[in-house]
Amino acid sequence: MQAVGRFVVLGAFVALTTEARAQSALPLKHAPARTQTAITPADLMTRLYLYSDDSMMGRLAGSEYNLKATAYIASEVKRFGLQPAGDSGGYFQNVPLVKRGLDAGSVFSVEGTTFKPWEEFVPRDPGRTTRAFDGAQAVYGGVWPDTGMISPSDATGKFLVIGAHTGPNVPPAQQINRGAMLARYRGAAGIAVVALETFPPQAINFFRQPQTILRDAPLAADTITLPVYVYVSVVGARRLLGGPVDSARVGAAGKTVHGSVAFVETPAPARNVVAILPGSDPKLKGEYVAIGAHNDHIGFDNTPADHDSLRAFNDAVRRLELAAPDHRLRPDQVQQIHVNVDSLHRVHPARRDSIYNGADDDGSGTTSVLEIAEAFAGARVKPKRSIIFVWHTGEELGLFGSQYFTDHPTVTRDSIVAQLNMDMVGRGRALDRARRSDRDREQGPEAAVHVRLSVRRDGASGAVLLPQRSLHVRALWHPDRVLHDGQPPRLPSGDGRAGVHRLRQAGARVAVRE
Repeated sequence: MQAVGRFVVLGAFVALTTEARAQSALPLKHAPARTQTAITPADLMTRLYLYSDDSMMGRLAGSEYNLKATAYIASEVKRFGLQPAGDSGGYFQNVPLVKRGLDAGSVFSVEGTTFKPWEEFVPRDPGRTTRAFDGAQAVYGGVWPDTGMISPSDATGKFLVIGAHTGPNVPPAQQINRGAMLARYRGAAGIAVVALETFPPQAINFFRQPQTILRDAPLAADTITLPVYVYVSVVGARRLLGGPVDSARVGAAGKTVHGSVAFVETPAPARNVVAILPGSDPKLKGEYVAIGAHNDHIGFDNTPADHDSLRAFNDAVRRLELAAPDHRLRPDQVQQIHVNVDSLHRVHPARRDSIYNGADDDGSGTTSVLEIAEAFAGARVKPKRSIIFVWHTGEELGLFGSQYFTDHPTVTRDSIVAQLNMDMVGRGRALDRARRSDRDREQGPEAAVHVRLSVRRDGASGAVLLPQRSLHVRALWHPDRVLHDGQPPRLPSGDGRAGVHRLRQAGARVAVRE
């Protein structure tokens, strides 16, 4: 098996330089041209180069760059002559996102020694008001989740110091589980988990960034508060307990903790773009087929990486996944991958990049929906039912835009009879296609289905939407999902939260479940 793995790795490397040369056939920049009514590769290229340009800075929801991107979409659908279907007669449906970040006045200290935030303690936001802990006594609570830990009643009002199992292969059942810990010790004043050393810098930097959430309703007066929750180092635990944590006895009293840790919210404007093409049949035009994509990506960071070596590494990983029987790689297989950077740089100079352009995820879906909208708008024969086009925001942050549109549809919810959602339609290489895995099959009929569509181009039937590409449309018509509680689906597309993207790309792994 190891010998086979080596040959597969070698085969992956042989293809990298060839693919790098093939990639150079596409320019880094492309002069835009006016689009046509017909769906064409040239139009898609024009739109995708505009929408995924560095000037869009990754289109993170809640940023000015996502507003810039949605302004482009709105200007296009207005040019097509589509009817606005957002708020107050416009094309935008404003989505109330807020950013929650650590209050600059937060203090965490013991016996006159103040812990430095993000260096000596890392606070985690529970999303609601936390309990005051000034004057609480630190107490050692044991190692999570071992038997013999302090009881919830004995922890009430105390600032718990809790140890963690560490190492490269901590079983999931023994990993730190923040939600479970807060539920068990809800009556504590605070919780300090001794695990700060296990976090790589990328994870701490992620925790440090304000987190964006959907604030769909005003904050109600909190009737339930939660303990403050922080991570500390072994040195920090010694300060709190007055002695080494390794020899501490469960229930042993430590020092008195002072300060307050709180999180504050600031608005993060974001918006869906919504437009309607009225149907031609008087009896059916009151029904809508929704066609959508998400307009956001994950922005940028301050750590540039070599664009080409990163792509080559990811391509090598993908090839090994395709060759593996279960399409999964072991850590030791990943460690075998080495990128020949010199060969890549012979094709063109190194390109340092810190922008997550999101050309595929989901610039490809967004621009494809624009092409479809223009084709329908310019067609001589209009569809019988109305089409409502929705470009959702905040998908990468937690499906916020689709959730908000589901809860606050701009047309009668029951009038939406179907939903087509397009995400990452730029994937069609042999490298991207694989048979469904056992895990996919286990998901049953609720799993997303990739549908290959053919479209007419320049009057010819059967031309695909993208050259040698298949248009992936996520089918969301499972009977238990489409009208669950009378509501259309919330579009479970994409790869989840932006933080997951960043942590995966940085290779960060920690033995905690957040």
